[in-house]
Amino acid sequence: MNLSGFNTSSVKYMNYMFYRCNSLDGLDLSSFDTSNVETMQEMFADCSTLSKLNITNFDTSKVQNVANIISLCTSLTELDLSNFDTSRVTSVEDFLAYSYNIHHLVLGPKTYMFGSYPYDGFIPDVPAVGTKILGTSKLVKSSNWIVTNGYEKGKKYLSSELMGMRYRDQVTTYDWDAEPDNTIETKVVTRTINVNNPDYTVKTEKQSATIQRTVTNNPDGSKTYGEWSKAQWEEYNVPKILGYEPTQSLVPAQSVDGNTQDSTIDIYYDPMELTITVQYINNGKVVGSQRYVGYIGDTLTPRYLVPRGYVLDGIPPKTVTFDGGDNQIIKVNVKPR
Repeated sequence: MNLSGFNTSSVKYMNYMFYRCNSLDGLDLSSFDTSNVETMQEMFADCSTLSKLNITNFDTSKVQNVANIISLCTSLTELDLSNFDTSRVTSVEDFLAYSYNIHHLVLGPKTYMFGSYPYDGFIPDVPAVGTKILGTSKLVKSSNWIVTNGYEKGKKYLSSELMGMRYRDQVTTYDWDAEPDNTIETKVVTRTINVNNPDYTVKTEKQSATIQRTVTNNPDGSKTYGEWSKAQWEEYNVPKILGYEPTQSLVPAQSVDGNTQDSTIDIYYDPMELTITVQYINNGKVVGSQRYVGYIGDTLTPRYLVPRGYVLDGIPPKTVTFDGGDNQIIKVNVKPR
């Protein structure tokens, strides 16, 4: 409805002007001149489909009656009364009665909601905790209104306390105390690496990666899930043990996302095949050699096969133990026969 051409500068009475206009979904009355209006009783009452109302430019300095002005506007969720001056109003009963979905309210320093009668319902109570807030994905967190901007920012009020306020020094915004639209879901995914040592001890390395996603609470109670973030398990170098070969020497780095599950990797050590070389030395030169194969810790009783034309020059070791070295050498001195 376009009312921008209305000349209302001389109008004194706007009672019931839009009463029960149940086909209206929005009204922009920012062009209305209400400087001479004295009564606005039930001006928008019972406009059950009205979801948007712009009356921010209303001059109400002469208004005396606003009883039920915006009562039963059940589709209205936000209302800006910052320019309302109700200091001369004598009848404010049920100002917002039964307009129970208004969760965002802007009041000015002269917007008083208390009246001369002890009626409840000027500002409807905040609904039960967990109630979905119309037009948003938020849920009611408590029975309070919270100051989100302006006088005493952060303070909480019950509806009855808000109605009884007799002072604010600036335009102030009040919203229902609500859960945030979005929450963050966090998941920790763990990779466990068990290193089984040859001495039967186990060293456990746990790698944890944290990923997150946004969860949106929809008005119908369902949830919409965002994409999981990504993280990474770092590369892990398996410890080296002399004389042993691990089943894998490196656990590679791995990307972690929403599909990654907890995992366990078991690593074992197998003994390496080692070599002992017996070198026969004469005058500093190797004149012959023998090779023996075994595993770390094994004890060998060598059968010395002295090269032809030489004899032992001294007593060589009777036993030799594989010490795990890659190139273990036993030097045996010999001399010409």
